Amino acid sequence: MAFIDLIQQLADESSPLIDRAGELRVALAADPNDAESFEELASIIRKLGQSQPTVDPLTADDDQPRKTPAHLVLWALAEDLASDSRAWYPLLELAKLAVENDPAGAVHHIDVATGREESGLALETGIQILVDAGHIDTALQVGIGRWNPDKHSVGVGIELSKAALAAGKIADAKRCVEILVKRYPGNHDVLDLRDAVADL
Repeated sequence: MAFIDLIQQLADESSPLIDRAGELRVALAADPNDAESFEELASIIRKLGQSQPTVDPLTADDDQPRKTPAHLVLWALAEDLASDSRAWYPLLELAKLAVENDPAGAVHHIDVATGREESGLALETGIQILVDAGHIDTALQVGIGRWNPDKHSVGVGIELSKAALAAGKIADAKRCVEILVKRYPGNHDVLDLRDAVADL
């Protein structure tokens, strides 16, 4: 089913949000990593999903068309965009959607996103996704295995250091901070981390 058809299923009647969703989908076809367009479209999907009436499956009319839940529409969007070899941002959305029930699947999406995005932003975000979901040890494994201090932005090392501290792995945290201090001696966030681990 085409994306616009899925969107129309979420709306009970014609809505300007449907037209806007179509415009954003076109923008994302041109640039699947346009975070602003993606988040606006995701917001529209959730808003349309919230407008759906709650249906009791025991009393619902079997002849009534069944609507696709908003989270499945969002999943379909992210999966479709992720098929573009340039895409890494939609893969992170897939990781967010998968992490609760399928942590290994989330790690796979993060791994692919990291391979497509060279600055380290995808890895930084992937670490945050895993930590926020409570998978701190997994976040450390993913981060340590993929962090390249010579190529990646400072944010990757910062998130990795924070994850190590949250996991109580002080030695790992200190090693990460030591690398960061050497590379970014004037960065305030790095200096704050240095002070945080100094007495541990």
